[in-house]
Amino acid sequence: MLIPTFTRTSLLVAGCSALVLAACSPSAEPPANTEAEASAQTQEPMAMAQTPFSAAEAKMHEAMMSAMGADAGETWARKMIPHHQGALDMAQVVLRESQDADIRRMAQKTIEMQTADIAELRAWLDSHPAGAA
Repeated sequence: MLIPTFTRTSLLVAGCSALVLAACSPSAEPPANTEAEASAQTQEPMAMAQTPFSAAEAKMHEAMMSAMGADAGETWARKMIPHHQGALDMAQVVLRESQDADIRRMAQKTIEMQTADIAELRAWLDSHPAGAA
């Protein structure tokens, strides 16, 4: 069924008008911020909770973010070393602070495995000079 041009245009104009009116209605506007909300938005973000692992985590994240290589493989290897070192550092915290035998066993296992992984990554980097991979 064909709709006359006049009717199509009228429907289009009516539809657009409805959208414009709806968008401009008071209910479409975002609620105004209260004074408390406004001041909360301008404050510094809350500091992350400090844990026995915070220093190890910060060191790991900083080292991972700055590690770069000539290609994806080298970059990955360079980032994985501080990643594994972070696990070692956190396992040391566990050995220092926890008396739970199971957790201490897992932490010791982590130290052994991550130490081997770091050695493997360093050996690979030594055998693949930058840009030669």
